[in-house]
Amino acid sequence: MLFIILSQLDWETSRISATGVLIFSLLLAAGGIYRVGRGAVDAHYFNNAVRERYAVLDKERGSQDVVYVDRLSYYPKTKFSVGYQLEEISAKDAFIFPTAGYNIHFHLKGILLDE
Repeated sequence: MLFIILSQLDWETSRISATGVLIFSLLLAAGGIYRVGRGAVDAHYFNNAVRERYAVLDKERGSQDVVYVDRLSYYPKTKFSVGYQLEEISAKDAFIFPTAGYNIHFHLKGILLDE
């Protein structure tokens, strides 16, 4: 869309508006790069927090006891992060979503959030 607008401008007679459109498009691109970059950093921090939890659960794989885990050390804050609006595991019921998925994958009797 922006390229269509830029191609329709008369670059010889309307220098001010062409420069304005160019500056606006550069600012728009810079803002987009900044937001996506923040989302990538946010996703990286969240990925590390999830890996920490998986390491704990991997050590307990096949346990016949209910496993208690701490809250994640980091929660995503941007909408560009993969875990945005993540549902945390339950602190009361070891067999509801998403807790039941952990039970199946790690062959656990149950997993609960340590309060």
